[in-house]
Amino acid sequence: MAGITMYRITPHNPAPLRYIISRQIFSLTAIFQGLIILHRKAIFYIFSYAGSGLQPEPEISPICVRILTGRDSICKIEPAGDEVSMMKKGQIGGIIIVLVLFLSLIFSQEVMGQEKLLDEAERLNQKVIELYGQGRYEEAISYAKRALEIVEKILGREHPDVATSLNNLAELYVSTGRYAEAEPLHKRSLAISEKALGREHPDVAKGLNNLALLYYSTGRYSEAEPLYKRSLEIDEKALGREHPDVATSLNNLALLY
Repeated sequence: MAGITMYRITPHNPAPLRYIISRQIFSLTAIFQGLIILHRKAIFYIFSYAGSGLQPEPEISPICVRILTGRDSICKIEPAGDEVSMMKKGQIGGIIIVLVLFLSLIFSQEVMGQEKLLDEAERLNQKVIELYGQGRYEEAISYAKRALEIVEKILGREHPDVATSLNNLAELYVSTGRYAEAEPLHKRSLAISEKALGREHPDVAKGLNNLALLYYSTGRYSEAEPLYKRSLEIDEKALGREHPDVATSLNNLALLY
């Protein structure tokens, strides 16, 4: 019986994680730019009107600040009520910015740690495929379990890479005759792929084929047949009638009769 498929985890692309950080930095930059403009306006007003006795136009009345030592205002023109409010908001904004920067630093470190773990999962999965090709199934199981643990933790239980890891672990169990342990893994892998990729995706066809092979290996031919047929239909539609995967599905289905 041909057609068992070991999947490769799609190489992790850290761009989406970095994009989140970039957006945060962009937002903080915009806030800083606003504060810098406000500060420059205040300095301009202070030097323009301090000690001059001139009264500015109402719409450009200066923002005056008091020296922290408690001395009188360095401006002779007292700030308007709304300007005092603006200054207080600016102080609060500065505190918030510092907090956001601190949290962003922590978040970026966490993201880098997640990227390293996903790279490790990819390496583990490649090792699984290597050992599988050498027939070292029992040795490969521990690597497959660790890869599954990592992708579930970081990407979530419904991510396509989780389906890939589940499929690979299931195939190792099938290869060692542990069918009862393999079946729920194959079913869960198939369900994730259908939800994440769509029912007509070629990866769904592979999942159907692998589950059908498990049923065939345990003599459950009536359960294997509809899965083979559906796998064949998906491959023909998605890949074309001359694709090698279509030939594999036709071969597996023919062996049932």
